Amino acid sequence: MSQPLITFIYGPINSGKTALIKKVIEDLPKDYVAFYINLRERMIKDYRDFI
Repeated sequence: MSQPLITFIYGPINSGKTALIKKVIEDLPKDYVAFYINLRERMIKDYRDFI
């Protein structure tokens, strides 16, 4: 069994990150489980805020 893969996408505002993620998820095989969490609306000051 393979290990779960966690990928973080970051970059300048309005650089197309969300569009890229949505397209990649759309093109994945249907049996592939992907989670997309948009952290733009959360104030993250430290690790605890992220968790």
